[in-house]
Amino acid sequence: MKKPSLKPTQPNSESGFTIIESLLGIVIITIMLVGIAPVLTLAVANRVQAKRVEAASQAAQGYIDSVRSGRIPHPQKNATTFEMRKDSLADQPAPAKAALNCPTASAYCTGPTINLFCVDGDDDDACTTNSPNDLIVQGFGYVPNDNDTVNTQGYYSYKLGVRVYRADGFGAGGTFIKASDNNGEGGQQKTFGAMARNQPLFEQAAEIPVEDGEFSDLCQDAGLSAAQCN
Repeated sequence: MKKPSLKPTQPNSESGFTIIESLLGIVIITIMLVGIAPVLTLAVANRVQAKRVEAASQAAQGYIDSVRSGRIPHPQKNATTFEMRKDSLADQPAPAKAALNCPTASAYCTGPTINLFCVDGDDDDACTTNSPNDLIVQGFGYVPNDNDTVNTQGYYSYKLGVRVYRADGFGAGGTFIKASDNNGEGGQQKTFGAMARNQPLFEQAAEIPVEDGEFSDLCQDAGLSAAQCN
Protein backbone atom coordinates (compact mmCIF):
# COMPACT_ATOMS: atom_id res chain seq x y z
CA MET A 1 0.00 0.00 0.00
CA LYS A 2 1.41 3.29 -1.01
CA LYS A 3 1.70 5.77 1.82
CA PRO A 4 0.48 9.28 1.09
CA SER A 5 3.28 11.74 0.85
CA LEU A 6 3.25 14.64 3.24
CA LYS A 7 3.96 17.99 1.68
CA PRO A 8 5.26 20.78 3.88
CA THR A 9 2.65 23.46 4.56
CA GLN A 10 3.43 26.78 2.97
CA PRO A 11 3.37 29.62 5.51
CA ASN A 12 0.64 32.21 5.04
CA SER A 13 2.31 35.39 3.96
CA GLU A 14 -0.37 37.52 5.78
CA SER A 15 -0.43 35.73 9.11
CA GLY A 16 2.68 37.41 10.44
CA PHE A 17 1.23 40.91 10.02
CA THR A 18 -1.97 40.56 12.07
CA ILE A 19 -0.53 41.87 15.33
CA ILE A 20 1.34 44.66 13.56
CA GLU A 21 -1.79 45.73 11.75
CA SER A 22 -3.74 45.72 15.02
CA LEU A 23 -1.14 47.86 16.73
CA LEU A 24 -1.07 50.21 13.77
CA GLY A 25 -4.86 50.51 13.90
CA ILE A 26 -4.73 51.32 17.61
CA VAL A 27 -2.09 53.98 16.99
CA ILE A 28 -4.18 55.56 14.21
CA ILE A 29 -7.32 55.59 16.37
CA THR A 30 -5.37 57.09 19.27
CA ILE A 31 -4.01 59.84 17.07
CA MET A 32 -7.53 60.59 15.81
CA LEU A 33 -8.91 60.72 19.36
CA VAL A 34 -6.12 63.01 20.49
CA GLY A 35 -6.88 65.28 17.55
CA ILE A 36 -10.63 65.53 18.17
CA ALA A 37 -10.48 65.62 21.99
CA PRO A 38 -10.06 69.43 22.12
CA VAL A 39 -12.99 69.81 19.72
CA LEU A 40 -15.19 67.60 21.88
CA THR A 41 -14.11 69.46 25.02
CA LEU A 42 -14.91 72.80 23.40
CA ALA A 43 -18.29 71.52 22.23
CA VAL A 44 -19.20 70.41 25.75
CA ALA A 45 -17.99 73.72 27.22
CA ASN A 46 -20.00 75.71 24.67
CA ARG A 47 -23.08 73.68 25.49
CA VAL A 48 -22.66 74.39 29.21
CA GLN A 49 -22.13 78.08 28.48
CA ALA A 50 -25.19 78.24 26.21
CA LYS A 51 -27.33 76.73 28.97
CA ARG A 52 -25.93 79.21 31.49
CA VAL A 53 -26.70 82.19 29.23
CA GLU A 54 -30.21 80.83 28.61
CA ALA A 55 -30.75 80.45 32.36
CA ALA A 56 -29.56 84.04 32.88
CA SER A 57 -32.00 85.30 30.24
CA GLN A 58 -34.85 83.48 31.94
CA ALA A 59 -33.77 84.80 35.34
CA ALA A 60 -33.71 88.38 34.05
CA GLN A 61 -37.14 88.08 32.43
CA GLY A 62 -38.60 86.45 35.52
CA TYR A 63 -37.19 89.24 37.70
CA ILE A 64 -38.58 91.95 35.41
CA ASP A 65 -42.02 90.34 35.22
CA SER A 66 -42.13 89.92 39.00
CA VAL A 67 -41.15 93.55 39.65
CA ARG A 68 -43.71 94.71 37.11
CA SER A 69 -46.47 92.64 38.76
CA GLY A 70 -45.46 93.59 42.29
CA ARG A 71 -44.38 90.10 43.41
CA ILE A 72 -40.84 91.40 43.86
CA PRO A 73 -40.24 94.90 45.30
CA HIS A 74 -38.62 97.57 43.17
CA PRO A 75 -34.84 97.75 43.49
CA GLN A 76 -34.22 99.03 46.98
CA LYS A 77 -34.06 102.77 46.79
CA ASN A 78 -31.02 104.90 47.41
CA ALA A 79 -28.91 107.32 45.43
CA THR A 80 -26.88 104.57 43.76
CA THR A 81 -29.46 101.88 42.99
CA PHE A 82 -32.39 104.08 41.97
CA GLU A 83 -31.47 107.21 40.03
CA MET A 84 -33.64 109.59 38.09
CA ARG A 85 -31.13 111.21 35.80
CA LYS A 86 -29.40 108.43 33.90
CA ASP A 87 -29.52 108.27 30.12
CA SER A 88 -29.15 104.53 29.66
CA LEU A 89 -28.39 101.23 31.27
CA ALA A 90 -24.73 101.71 30.33
CA ASP A 91 -24.50 104.59 32.82
CA GLN A 92 -25.12 102.26 35.72
CA PRO A 93 -21.95 100.84 37.28
CA ALA A 94 -21.25 97.14 37.57
CA PRO A 95 -21.42 95.71 41.10
CA ALA A 96 -18.33 95.74 43.26
CA LYS A 97 -16.67 92.46 44.11
CA ALA A 98 -17.03 91.95 47.83
CA ALA A 99 -18.36 89.33 50.22
CA LEU A 100 -21.63 87.95 48.85
CA ASN A 101 -24.38 87.57 51.43
CA CYS A 102 -27.48 86.00 49.91
CA PRO A 103 -28.90 83.63 52.55
CA THR A 104 -32.39 83.50 51.03
CA ALA A 105 -33.36 82.33 47.56
CA SER A 106 -35.61 84.54 45.41
CA ALA A 107 -34.89 87.57 47.57
CA TYR A 108 -32.59 90.58 47.61
CA CYS A 109 -29.13 89.99 49.05
CA THR A 110 -27.84 91.98 52.00
CA GLY A 111 -24.37 92.44 50.52
CA PRO A 112 -22.27 93.67 48.93
CA THR A 113 -25.08 96.00 47.73
CA ILE A 114 -28.81 96.04 48.36
CA ASN A 115 -29.91 95.79 44.72
CA LEU A 116 -28.61 92.27 44.09
CA PHE A 117 -31.22 89.52 43.79
CA CYS A 118 -30.54 85.81 44.41
CA VAL A 119 -31.66 83.26 41.82
CA ASP A 120 -30.93 79.86 43.35
CA GLY A 121 -29.78 77.44 40.65
CA ASP A 122 -28.94 74.40 42.76
CA ASP A 123 -31.96 74.31 45.12
CA ASP A 124 -30.10 74.91 48.37
CA ASP A 125 -32.23 77.99 49.20
CA ALA A 126 -29.31 80.44 48.98
CA CYS A 127 -26.76 81.89 46.58
CA THR A 128 -23.11 81.19 47.28
CA THR A 129 -19.80 81.83 45.59
CA ASN A 130 -18.97 78.12 45.43
CA SER A 131 -21.97 77.29 43.25
CA PRO A 132 -21.57 77.21 39.44
CA ASN A 133 -25.35 77.41 38.99
CA ASP A 134 -26.45 80.28 41.25
CA LEU A 135 -27.11 83.58 39.50
CA ILE A 136 -27.13 87.14 40.82
CA VAL A 137 -29.45 89.68 39.21
CA GLN A 138 -28.32 93.29 39.54
CA GLY A 139 -31.39 95.52 39.34
CA PHE A 140 -31.57 99.32 39.29
CA GLY A 141 -34.14 101.92 38.36
CA TYR A 142 -33.57 105.08 36.35
CA VAL A 143 -35.49 107.66 34.35
CA PRO A 144 -33.60 108.95 31.30
CA ASN A 145 -34.62 112.60 31.32
CA ASP A 146 -32.55 115.80 31.32
CA ASN A 147 -35.38 118.23 32.03
CA ASP A 148 -36.17 119.89 35.34
CA THR A 149 -39.12 117.57 35.88
CA VAL A 150 -38.47 113.90 35.38
CA ASN A 151 -42.03 112.94 34.48
CA THR A 152 -42.61 114.43 31.01
CA GLN A 153 -43.71 111.31 29.14
CA GLY A 154 -47.38 111.63 30.16
CA TYR A 155 -47.45 108.60 32.45
CA TYR A 156 -45.52 107.38 35.44
CA SER A 157 -42.85 104.78 34.84
CA TYR A 158 -39.18 104.15 35.14
CA LYS A 159 -36.59 102.05 33.39
CA LEU A 160 -35.54 98.87 35.15
CA GLY A 161 -32.01 97.93 34.23
CA VAL A 162 -30.99 94.33 34.80
CA ARG A 163 -27.67 92.53 34.62
CA VAL A 164 -27.13 88.88 35.48
CA TYR A 165 -23.80 87.65 36.83
CA ARG A 166 -22.53 84.29 38.01
CA ALA A 167 -22.59 84.04 41.79
CA ASP A 168 -19.19 82.37 41.78
CA GLY A 169 -17.83 85.49 40.08
CA PHE A 170 -18.02 87.25 43.43
CA GLY A 171 -15.46 84.81 44.77
CA ALA A 172 -13.08 85.22 41.84
CA GLY A 173 -10.41 87.84 41.31
CA GLY A 174 -10.64 90.93 39.12
CA THR A 175 -13.54 93.34 38.80
CA PHE A 176 -16.97 93.04 37.22
CA ILE A 177 -17.51 94.75 33.90
CA LYS A 178 -20.63 95.77 31.96
CA ALA A 179 -21.83 94.59 28.58
CA SER A 180 -21.27 98.13 27.33
CA ASP A 181 -17.55 97.96 28.16
CA ASN A 182 -16.57 96.94 24.65
CA ASN A 183 -12.93 97.86 24.95
CA GLY A 184 -11.54 94.52 23.97
CA GLU A 185 -12.47 92.66 27.14
CA GLY A 186 -16.02 93.73 27.82
CA GLY A 187 -19.31 92.68 26.36
CA GLN A 188 -22.06 90.33 27.31
CA GLN A 189 -20.94 86.73 27.51
CA LYS A 190 -21.52 84.65 24.41
CA THR A 191 -22.91 81.16 24.14
CA PHE A 192 -19.49 79.99 23.01
CA GLY A 193 -15.88 80.62 23.95
CA ALA A 194 -14.32 81.45 27.29
CA MET A 195 -16.49 81.43 30.40
CA ALA A 196 -15.47 84.74 31.96
CA ARG A 197 -16.81 85.13 35.47
CA ASN A 198 -16.48 88.91 35.48
CA GLN A 199 -18.76 89.56 32.50
CA PRO A 200 -22.57 89.70 32.63
CA LEU A 201 -24.33 86.66 31.21
CA PHE A 202 -27.27 88.84 30.21
CA GLU A 203 -28.19 92.53 30.22
CA GLN A 204 -31.55 94.16 29.54
CA ALA A 205 -33.68 97.22 30.28
CA ALA A 206 -37.47 97.29 30.57
CA GLU A 207 -40.23 99.83 31.24
CA ILE A 208 -41.94 99.54 34.64
CA PRO A 209 -45.22 101.49 35.04
CA VAL A 210 -46.07 102.62 38.57
CA GLU A 211 -48.83 104.54 40.29
CA ASP A 212 -48.66 108.33 40.58
CA GLY A 213 -47.87 108.43 44.29
CA GLU A 214 -45.49 105.49 44.09
CA PHE A 215 -43.50 107.18 41.34
CA SER A 216 -43.19 110.33 43.43
CA ASP A 217 -41.94 108.31 46.41
CA LEU A 218 -39.39 106.47 44.28
CA CYS A 219 -38.25 109.71 42.74
CA GLN A 220 -37.79 111.52 46.05
CA ASP A 221 -36.10 108.55 47.67
CA ALA A 222 -33.61 108.71 44.82
CA GLY A 223 -32.66 112.24 45.81
CA LEU A 224 -34.86 114.61 43.77
CA SER A 225 -37.24 117.22 45.14
CA ALA A 226 -41.01 116.83 45.24
CA ALA A 227 -41.36 119.51 42.55
CA GLN A 228 -39.03 117.60 40.22
CA CYS A 229 -40.93 114.37 40.79
CA ASN A 230 -44.43 115.65 39.92
